[in-house]
Amino acid sequence: MSEISIMQYVENFNRTYPQKKVRVHANKRGFQVRIDGDKVGEPMTREELESAARSFRSPAPRQPAPFTAKLGDIAHMR
Repeated sequence: MSEISIMQYVENFNRTYPQKKVRVHANKRGFQVRIDGDKVGEPMTREELESAARSFRSPAPRQPAPFTAKLGDIAHMR
């Protein structure tokens, strides 16, 4: 089961950052991510790894539309 989680993370990471080399190693404390040979952060649990893999697939959040009406516009509507 951990192999599937690792493969999904690596696949989704490579789609987002194709120029970087990523490796994920399972150890006693969790899953250690290495990008271009350097350790990144603390080891993750399986749930954190799966959540990170899903976050690569989700679209970026959109910014809310700016409110353009002014106080004078509201006063003229009445």
